[in-house]
Amino acid sequence: MHHHASSFLPSDSMSWLEGPSLFISLECAVRISEERFLVIGGQDRKAISEFDSVRAGATSNSGWLAGDTWPDLLNGRVSPACAVWGGRLVVAGEGTVDIVYLATKALARGEDMLSSRRHFSLASIGEEGYMRLLALGGAVGLAGQSSVEVMAEDGVWQEATGTLRAARSNSGAVSLTRDMVCTAQCEADRCP
Repeated sequence: MHHHASSFLPSDSMSWLEGPSLFISLECAVRISEERFLVIGGQDRKAISEFDSVRAGATSNSGWLAGDTWPDLLNGRVSPACAVWGGRLVVAGEGTVDIVYLATKALARGEDMLSSRRHFSLASIGEEGYMRLLALGGAVGLAGQSSVEVMAEDGVWQEATGTLRAARSNSGAVSLTRDMVCTAQCEADRCP
């Protein structure tokens, strides 16, 4: 995803294709299914737009759903982070959090973050009963951050006991499962 365009990598290819055009300026984007994703942004930075590749293919502009499909966020943010976490879209940044329940599209305000981050990443980890959302790095003002905030299932943010080795901003994060990094030859106590 780029601010006004996208690229698509077919599963059977090593060559990127031009993806659908973005009709709103991009602040962040998330996958909500194998075929669908949401883009958060727009002029007021509150809009949510949905793309569905089943409608006309993964690269067609016809995959965009009507603009009123999703509610606008409560808060517009510059350089927020977003993630899907336990059936919810979480958009966070500049200290505030908006939550959209994916099944109902109901909108709620989440607990405020501990710091007013921009240019950071959100990563969802854990399983039902022990789900956590990590806010990694970013910038507060002009200062890069190495701190990590953790939101537990109760929605309350806490400072993590550890930090990143170095300050990071404008970076990405990917959540992996144990099966993605462990092979059959991995010993249980040696697997990351």
